[in-house]
Amino acid sequence: DMFDCVLPTRSGRTGQAFTRRGPVNIKNARHAEDQRPLDEECQCPACAHYSRAYLHHLFKADEVLGLMLLSWH
Repeated sequence: DMFDCVLPTRSGRTGQAFTRRGPVNIKNARHAEDQRPLDEECQCPACAHYSRAYLHHLFKADEVLGLMLLSWH
């Protein structure tokens, strides 16, 4: 049960996100210009409003918002 688990939050802080198609490491350079949402099948605010490229930028710039969005996802 992932509902009451620290794994998604801990993973989000390190740039790792869980999607329906498997894990995504948003810090990977291949996401630098990827305009797709983190998970195309998810409607959370992180997926609905931000691209992988923007999330990648946030992690590279050490912005706290990136950690928050991936943890939220």
